[in-house]
Amino acid sequence: MLADRLAVVMGGQIHQVDAPDRVFAAPATEDVARFVGADTIMSGLVRARRTGLCVLSVGGGEIQIESDARTGEHLLVCLRPEDVVLARAHSRTPSTSMRNALSGKVQRVIPLGTQVRVDVDIGVPLRAFITRQALAELALAEGDEVWACFKATAPHVIRRHDGGRYGGAC
Repeated sequence: MLADRLAVVMGGQIHQVDAPDRVFAAPATEDVARFVGADTIMSGLVRARRTGLCVLSVGGGEIQIESDARTGEHLLVCLRPEDVVLARAHSRTPSTSMRNALSGKVQRVIPLGTQVRVDVDIGVPLRAFITRQALAELALAEGDEVWACFKATAPHVIRRHDGGRYGGAC
């Protein structure tokens, strides 16, 4: 983080050269996104646009993200686990200001020091980090039904270019 330019090199190829904060906030490729901590990467198709938001089909569900993508465009949606909030599943969608609330089933609960990693199946794999206190309050266990919620501004989008590849090497 002391550098003003950062190069991400994988397999002998430069994947991205940029300011460190740009590499972390806007990874250029799926590999760079995974490297900088975007554990959930979903392929989606823009179905509609509504007031600055794109409605995407992902994993059999639908999400809304902030993007200028066009209807019919294919995107990779990269989501960091710390941007996901979990809620116990009830008969209806949780009351939240977050645009996205996807129902899913807890697959794994893994304590990691002060945080807990929760892997959720929402039709595609999704990863969330919660605190130990949140785990105790939610009383989550493998097999539990949950809502995975995140803001429309949380994901980073990687666009598909000609030839069907997402992102691109520098």
